[in-house]
Amino acid sequence: MKLSKKPQKTSTPYLLSGVIACLISTTITSEAKRIGDPNVTFSNNAISQNSREYPMMEQWVTAGRRTGIPSNSDIDSNEKFNLTPAQNSQIFDRVNDLRNMRGGTLRLRRGQYGTYRQRIRAYNNTVISGIKGSSASRSSQLIFNHRAEKDSSSVCLSTFNATNSGFANFWLTYRARKGAKPEPFAMSSHSQTNLYVSGISIGGSNSRDNFIQNCYVQNAGTNPVVISGKHHTVRDTTVKGTYNKGGGAEGYFAIYGGNNLIAANSVEHIRHFTLQNTTSTHNVVIRNTLRQDISFHTDDGGENLIERNTARLHDNMPDRWRPMLTVWSRQHKDVGARNYVYHNTFMENNGENAFYGEATNIRSGQTSCTASNETTQLRWFFNNVYQPVDRCHKFRSNDPRPIQANDASDTFYPIITAN
Repeated sequence: MKLSKKPQKTSTPYLLSGVIACLISTTITSEAKRIGDPNVTFSNNAISQNSREYPMMEQWVTAGRRTGIPSNSDIDSNEKFNLTPAQNSQIFDRVNDLRNMRGGTLRLRRGQYGTYRQRIRAYNNTVISGIKGSSASRSSQLIFNHRAEKDSSSVCLSTFNATNSGFANFWLTYRARKGAKPEPFAMSSHSQTNLYVSGISIGGSNSRDNFIQNCYVQNAGTNPVVISGKHHTVRDTTVKGTYNKGGGAEGYFAIYGGNNLIAANSVEHIRHFTLQNTTSTHNVVIRNTLRQDISFHTDDGGENLIERNTARLHDNMPDRWRPMLTVWSRQHKDVGARNYVYHNTFMENNGENAFYGEATNIRSGQTSCTASNETTQLRWFFNNVYQPVDRCHKFRSNDPRPIQANDASDTFYPIITAN
């Protein structure tokens, strides 16, 4: 597959204004690119002027697939095999052929593929791509219904320690047999003990530069998306539903790796969108729409950026869910240092804590802290930088904000020529 160039930094004059300053409007060119595209550029001014206070910005601008997500035309130009639904049983042979050929695109035409009763694994330099329409019936839809117990869990689509592979433009649906249906708000639900089948997994600590683009992950058995390794991008993907949402790492959109870019996705009806484990560091979660919490669940590596997301909880979610969560169990470890949450919109309308927060509001309230078994104050700083400072969902504001530069907007992710 033809690889694109790495993201570029650009240097232009800067402008300072005040001790606590904002970055001003983004410059948009006639060739505007999107976050996660090849050859996006970043403000060298914004990075250098903030290097003392926020040195992790150097890491954040490298988050995601380092050559960007290839365009659909680039994906199609590397096509080696093309399947129709009538040929759906050939998918395993074609993936193995691509492995032997050292990569290429497997193209799926519109229609249903499956029902598959085992995982499909992509290898180095392999992309599985289809057609994603407004519904499953108008798309390339891969259907799975295999079973797995918790101690021998499985997955529908995966890579493991792969590089430069991807999944793009299709629906993935997990269908449990015997009429099991996912309950959208049953957060302690172990619907069936043999439904421990994740949706898409980019696995392995040595995996690098893979992507998930424009997919719909519908009703996973347990974790809908699992990201390990480094420099992966998940963009424009919808995640909706999971059967198992009980305690003990079920129903997670799980970011276990580092330097990953999670952008412009939609997520709901799972247990947690979570960053956790010491390897989860320097991730950028930006411009996502969630009907879920964002959770620093346990022992993350710190220096993650959560910026310009909307997290709006459903009415029927349990009362102890919040748009932002930290540690809530004695068995969990402390939140990592210097995580930044900036310019997000958080809204609760579940339980007695109903409110709607706008960008400039500060909300205070009471919440119980399971970790220390006492009640503590909870503050949401909607328009400030804030960091977790203890195990009890408590945050503090952090000043100053990013220093102003005239080639980037008010952001810790100073991408320019992008929308």
